[in-house]
Amino acid sequence: MKMRELTTEEFNEFIKIFPNSSLFQTSEYSLAVRKSFKPLYLGLEQDGKIIAGALILIKKLVGFNYGYCPRGFLIDYSNLELVATWTKEMKKFLFKYNIVAIKLAPPILKSNPNYQTIFQHLQKLDYYHFGYNNFFEALSPRYEAVIDLNEDLETLFLNIKKSFRTKIRSAAQRAVKIYRGTVEDLIILHNQTKEDHNLRYLQDLYLHFNKNAQISVFYAKLDTCDYLTRLEKRFSKVEQEADQINDLIMHNSGDNNRLITRKMNLDQKLGNLKSELITASNLNQKKPEGINIASALIINHKTDIYMLIDGHNKEYTNFNGKHLLIWKILEKYHKLGYKKFYLGGITNPNLKENPYQGLNDFKLGFNANVLEYLGDLEIIINQTKYFMFKKSKPITNMIKK
Repeated sequence: MKMRELTTEEFNEFIKIFPNSSLFQTSEYSLAVRKSFKPLYLGLEQDGKIIAGALILIKKLVGFNYGYCPRGFLIDYSNLELVATWTKEMKKFLFKYNIVAIKLAPPILKSNPNYQTIFQHLQKLDYYHFGYNNFFEALSPRYEAVIDLNEDLETLFLNIKKSFRTKIRSAAQRAVKIYRGTVEDLIILHNQTKEDHNLRYLQDLYLHFNKNAQISVFYAKLDTCDYLTRLEKRFSKVEQEADQINDLIMHNSGDNNRLITRKMNLDQKLGNLKSELITASNLNQKKPEGINIASALIINHKTDIYMLIDGHNKEYTNFNGKHLLIWKILEKYHKLGYKKFYLGGITNPNLKENPYQGLNDFKLGFNANVLEYLGDLEIIINQTKYFMFKKSKPITNMIKK
């Protein structure tokens, strides 16, 4: 067996046949972040066939080359002998590239029945474990929410938290509409996430993943004109019903308690609708073109889809645009035959006190499963230079968009 650098084409061909890979292990992702990292594609070759691979993103930090391997190596971690050979050959190969160490976040699930065997084997090979973090301290989330799309759509909808189903219906009834945008509409996502992601990064992602039609930007928009029209119709209908009840009360000489109760409920409903009509009228006057209230960047990779980045306009949270947006995205890709919908990172769901509880509740409310990974590992390539590197500066914020 020998380690060698792969061409982009060779690496892409290996990704196609490797059974379990992530979008973060692809050449498209490496190209999207190349302004910050230099990509290196590695392959372990046996009898002319690539049997394991990796995308290494190299960054110069305080004069030293440090590598990051998003979602780990493309390898069968349960094949302990192969992992040992890979590690030995990789260290020798990367030493020539003057790399001091690499950090990786392998897709090794704690639910794997062979978890302890794999973990202990990696430790024997001198992989350092950064610990079981609960929040977002690591470079990759240790917990992830994913929806299994193998059920029929009706079942998927019924499995969603009841209050979420109500919000989804409410958003649709209030004229929130879902659109699939173009590269120009990335500005919507940027405006709703600019504290975390700059526009250039979003554009680079779109540029490289769009070559094979793997990326889409979706957004939820409140149609203020339609919203006002629908409310006016609802108000008129309830008003007519209230007038009919008034007539019945006036001309009924018997017990009117039931009618009076019904009249009181209708009056309350009219009051609520009148207040909402005022809001809708003001919104339509100020924003006749509509209001973008939620957005998401979706990447499809093999049989999976990833909600890589999402945002919303906090001023209009009560319209539940993100609830409807996620459901409509799920519905679309389910019909196209995709198997899993990755909603992104969450925090430890078992914590009693969690500042990110709202994030967890939102994603898990769609009946998502929780994936718990091993966490971040680091392996030293050049011991002498690594010691100098650690003395110079700790590794922080390696990937900052």
